[in-house]
Amino acid sequence: MRRLSTSDCPSERALSFRVVLLVCLAWTASAYSQSRDSTWAASVLPFDPGPVIASVNGEPITREAYERSFVRHLIITGANDDSTQRRLHLQSLIDDVLLAQEATAQGLRDDAFDAFIHQHSRKALNDLYYYSQFLDTTAHVSDQETRTAYWKAQRKLFVRQLYFRHEKEANDYYRRLRNGEDFVDLANEHYNLVPYDSTAGWLGEVSYFSLDDAFAEAAWSLDVGEYSKPVRTRLGYHILRVENVNYNPLLTESAYQTARPRVAYKTQERRNNLSGDAWVKQQMVEVDVAIDRTAIEQVYRVLAAHARREFTDAPPPPVLDNEQASVVGEDLKPDTPLAAYSFGSERRVFTAGDYIQWLPFLPYEEALNRTIPSVGRALRYEVFAAKAEALGLDRDPWLQSDNDYTATFYLADRMLEALAPELDVPLPDSVSARWRRQQTHEKVFADFWTIKVPTMKDARQTQGAVSEGWAEPGAYATYLSYVDTDVERLPALAGHLAKVPLGAAQVVGTVDSWYVLQVNARRSVAIADSGAVPSAVRQAYNLGRHIQRLRGDAEITIDLDSFRATMSHYADVPGAPSHKQIGQ
Repeated sequence: MRRLSTSDCPSERALSFRVVLLVCLAWTASAYSQSRDSTWAASVLPFDPGPVIASVNGEPITREAYERSFVRHLIITGANDDSTQRRLHLQSLIDDVLLAQEATAQGLRDDAFDAFIHQHSRKALNDLYYYSQFLDTTAHVSDQETRTAYWKAQRKLFVRQLYFRHEKEANDYYRRLRNGEDFVDLANEHYNLVPYDSTAGWLGEVSYFSLDDAFAEAAWSLDVGEYSKPVRTRLGYHILRVENVNYNPLLTESAYQTARPRVAYKTQERRNNLSGDAWVKQQMVEVDVAIDRTAIEQVYRVLAAHARREFTDAPPPPVLDNEQASVVGEDLKPDTPLAAYSFGSERRVFTAGDYIQWLPFLPYEEALNRTIPSVGRALRYEVFAAKAEALGLDRDPWLQSDNDYTATFYLADRMLEALAPELDVPLPDSVSARWRRQQTHEKVFADFWTIKVPTMKDARQTQGAVSEGWAEPGAYATYLSYVDTDVERLPALAGHLAKVPLGAAQVVGTVDSWYVLQVNARRSVAIADSGAVPSAVRQAYNLGRHIQRLRGDAEITIDLDSFRATMSHYADVPGAPSHKQIGQ
């Protein structure tokens, strides 16, 4: 049985399985009504589990757990938020609880489960520490700061840049600029342009909120003709020069008031990102980290060999799952020290085995291409989790709730995998015939491209870079282009590909990834399928029957009043961090 990572709850396979299952269950679902109250201790997070909206064999489903799961469902499927989706999702969540309870009865709360929940809990502790010690102490932006950001957002800059992967090279070019050399001449030299190109380094028009935070703040601090010191972003180092500015001189109060909530949220987010980076750096300085570059180079070689072996025919995933990380770990000595750090009066060692445990929580692209920063990120998670435990945050009610929530989906997916072989059996003739009659449908073909990224923040930055024209889509390592392709070949993205606007880069989410995609053309063809019933359909039908048997033996109650209250659409208060934000 493979071990699952956080990105596998639920897996894409399980998701498509359940989408078909929802159709099967919609024919026969029923429930009863009962209300219960719950009392919770204070939490570091602004966390309120709310009332119990349903109960499955005495196990509660709180409003918070339902809404968190439903928001994830909307992101994965691209479905509209309406009452039908909410009712169907409650039934799906009840099925997950039933499957998780069956997994417990079958002994699947085993060593693999304990290891998964332990490491997930430590990542959540890292997030809690960051929130309680930094994010919760950050002052909210003032109206004046919001007005300044709004003014900047109305000004479009025309920017030229020198881009570097290494800080030393950026500093060398900055020194030459200070000594009087011409920016465009240096750009031609740096980019090896022959013949001479007067547009070397040209990015064109850029917008304030569409760029990397440090890049934007540096650019908007310059006057026309000025250049910046080397600016570090997640992509590397940049020296910027503002060539021109385009702005609307008429800024009205009514326009500002309309935009104010959105601008305030974005300004707060940018402040948190920039000051958060400095805060994290200071935290790590205080623990006096010493790294072993030779040992980390060995980790890099093992990661590179694994990538060449495992991902020859497909792009690598944004993160590795636990099984893939374990395979990497087989080629490393787990007790090899990668770094040492101070914790109180104790000197501790961070080993290759510790890094492998954190690997499913780390961007794989960073692990492959920037292994030292990847080890640093894992070490930061380790240190923050230990600091959180020292503060007693391992007893925080939100953490306990989060572990329970995660365990449900982990166990449900484990149970699905355990059941899959025995569910892949022929359908009754009447059901097979009905399925085939329903298969005349519109198949969508599209010309499109995708860029896979690990986080929403990365997706937004990539979308901004592509939309503003300062990065070509094909320059990204995870870029893939498709011509007249059946969108069902990418089931996780099919719903998005079939309906996003044409000709514009879009940010979309799946169960374990974020994408920037652009559909340039789309056509539909009527398809009649009279072939064999797919295995997934047979499994979904038989799983539906299996779950109905579980439901028949279960005590399921729904508090209709509490559930109806969820029909007021869920939304975070702008600027208020929540459990969905702190881990991003």
